[in-house]
Amino acid sequence: MARKQTQLVELLYVDEVRLEWYYKQLKQRPRNLPSYSASVGVPGVRFSMTWSPERHSDLVSMIDAVRNHLRSAGLLAETRPSAQDRLYLLDSTNEKHAALFREEHVELYTVIIPIDRSNAFLQDGMTFWISTANTPERDVPDVLFLIENFPKADESFARVSTGYTLLGMVGDDFPMPHVPGIGANPVEALAEWGAKVGPPKKCMVLYRVRATFSEEGRNYSMTTVGYPIAIWNALESIT
Repeated sequence: MARKQTQLVELLYVDEVRLEWYYKQLKQRPRNLPSYSASVGVPGVRFSMTWSPERHSDLVSMIDAVRNHLRSAGLLAETRPSAQDRLYLLDSTNEKHAALFREEHVELYTVIIPIDRSNAFLQDGMTFWISTANTPERDVPDVLFLIENFPKADESFARVSTGYTLLGMVGDDFPMPHVPGIGANPVEALAEWGAKVGPPKKCMVLYRVRATFSEEGRNYSMTTVGYPIAIWNALESIT
């Protein structure tokens, strides 16, 4: 997240649990910033809270530290998984297997599926960040589908398959509702299904790959499913 001194960073999303879990594994990391207690009150109501005046800067520092470690260790790629990468993601003896972490400058839509207590898959709702190419091409990286609150445990590898439809692997063991057209146009299909879609945002994203596959509904282009670790934008124009 290298930037000019005058540049401001807007954090759009941070998976603080995942970020801090990675951060605490680093042998060398920036000094933890202190927290302060404060009391806030209005007539008839008073409460206390713990507050860090530098929490935003602390998160930015942690993101930078994790990114720098991943990059120096050869664990971070700056491109979306391609058809060729699928071979390496499954081969733990190949150094390119380490590129489970990716960082991109991309345009993302925020898609929110509301809570549905009648559906075991949607007990907490779901939030996605989605990017698509204008013209999908066979074997070329295309859809990026990031899931904030993924309802299944992490795996130490990325799933690789042909013939998936989007959310197919997410729906394993879960009663995922059928969303017509999800593979061909995920944003439009989810919006028609009832999800809330926010405007696209140009931003940087650091994510971990969960699965990559060839999407029949988009000319067999490559779809990538992952967990977002951090999504941010500079309050200056990005080129």
